[in-house]
Amino acid sequence: MLVPLAALAVFACAGTGLGPAYGADPQPYKIEWVSSNSGNIDSLLKATSQLEQLRTTAPTDPFGLIARARGDVNRLQSVLESFGYYEGGIVITINGLALADAKLADTLIALPKGNDARVKITPTRGPLFHVGTIELKGTLPPGMERKLKVSSGAPAAAADILAAGTTLQSDL
Repeated sequence: MLVPLAALAVFACAGTGLGPAYGADPQPYKIEWVSSNSGNIDSLLKATSQLEQLRTTAPTDPFGLIARARGDVNRLQSVLESFGYYEGGIVITINGLALADAKLADTLIALPKGNDARVKITPTRGPLFHVGTIELKGTLPPGMERKLKVSSGAPAAAADILAAGTTLQSDL
């Protein structure tokens, strides 16, 4: 007889504000960006982040927010690597919880409607990698090495390395 009474109690609380609370769908969120101490990197991180780009144009539920944040970790890591920071890292927390925290989904679901989740994105650059020895085998046209715009000891920025390869191919 307890089960029907419990069901009756839940039914009686429905619509009174005393029943179970459910998270917002969609779940609004605000982003706090911690600076990498490089304006160029910070700008590209923001431009690459789906959390940033889709925040107002593609609302999502709490589980979608977590998935979006998890996808951003790899995306933003690629940005750091493109500048030559291959041992850097990206940490994203939501309401102070790590993305792998088992309580994260429940915490977001429990947020009352109208409350924004707080996303914090912290990039850590780590050491800057540099180009090692450049060795071109074969005969090159005069002045070709200067046209590559990459030299030993230069930062290992992906755009510079790729541009040098394209220059070499097109000029040859």
